[in-house]
Amino acid sequence: MTKIHEDTSDYLQTLLNQIGYDFYLSAKRAEVSKMLDVIPLLTKKHKFMACNILVKEPERLDLFTGFSLIDKHNYLMHILEEKHGI
Repeated sequence: MTKIHEDTSDYLQTLLNQIGYDFYLSAKRAEVSKMLDVIPLLTKKHKFMACNILVKEPERLDLFTGFSLIDKHNYLMHILEEKHGI
């Protein structure tokens, strides 16, 4: 019986972690989307693609947030070219 309780607790903890992670990603996507809205000359398609890349790769997001507006645009074009050949 103790083993069943431990397995259930472990499973519930895994579910809670996944729900928390999904919530975190959702919030991060909204935040990144707002950042991308102020960058001129990006098409909506570019914004969507860049948002997906930045949310999935936290080190890129860290770099992105530290750049000036012009450098943000240039960095986005760099990662879009790197990932999608744009």
